[in-house]
Amino acid sequence: MKSRKYLSMAVALIAGLLMAAPMMSNAAFAAAAKINEATTPFDSVGAKINLLSFKSGSGKQPAVLLIHDKDGVTEDMKAIARTISGAGFAVFMPDYPSRPDQKKVQGAIDQMAGMSTKVKRLNVAVTLADTLAAFDVVAKDPSVDAAKISVMGIGWGGWRAYQLAAAKPELYKAVVVYGVAPDDGSLALVKAPVLGIYAAGDFYITATHLTTKQELGNKFSYEIYKDTYPGFFGGSEAGGGPALMGEGEIDTAAAAKEAGLSKVVDKGPESRKLAMARALAFLK
Repeated sequence: MKSRKYLSMAVALIAGLLMAAPMMSNAAFAAAAKINEATTPFDSVGAKINLLSFKSGSGKQPAVLLIHDKDGVTEDMKAIARTISGAGFAVFMPDYPSRPDQKKVQGAIDQMAGMSTKVKRLNVAVTLADTLAAFDVVAKDPSVDAAKISVMGIGWGGWRAYQLAAAKPELYKAVVVYGVAPDDGSLALVKAPVLGIYAAGDFYITATHLTTKQELGNKFSYEIYKDTYPGFFGGSEAGGGPALMGEGEIDTAAAAKEAGLSKVVDKGPESRKLAMARALAFLK
């Protein structure tokens, strides 16, 4: 009973603070968090791939390996990275299309994801190798708490996030945003808790969560957001959605979620804020 009382007080307090203060823009939030951004190459399968990093704070931090959607490293993907970093994570994003001289070899998963994209020319097996190599680079970074490395895959990146979770049992947690799960039996190898974030209007991908839940059991939780389509979270050609929120808005949305929103939550523009708040709370 006491915990419910304190939670209600926290929700009221945070809501009051939000009403009293103006909303922060992405630029203001990034500046307040003092996020340091850099791009450094790493070696993978005979080539050098660019790895973008977004860091704030000092000392060892939990890390998130962010796997972009099929449009590559867009400004919207960078905004997602900055928001995660501002919440206390070191964020690393491989730039998969930066791999030079790749042949146009695709598998069914990429054909389904779309042909006219920046990832069209990438070999599926090589992108998996690049993901594993990026994880190893992150694990050796002196600013990272190696026991708390998570992955977030968006769209095209979702399938690769699942494959990383299957290959790296030491992975802390995984978030997959409107991404399809592999059907090759690899889900049986996943040890980390997984959060799935889905758009109600993304009928095929969202329907796959039933099979994913059956295979992963209690390791898998999910959210389906009403009145949304692929791209509502960001990173997709379907549109970036509204600007991401400042830290106060993240806390308010997370508190409201803990206070008892239903499994199918919110509508339209607010869904992006709630989904990000849910992801950040899960990754802590």
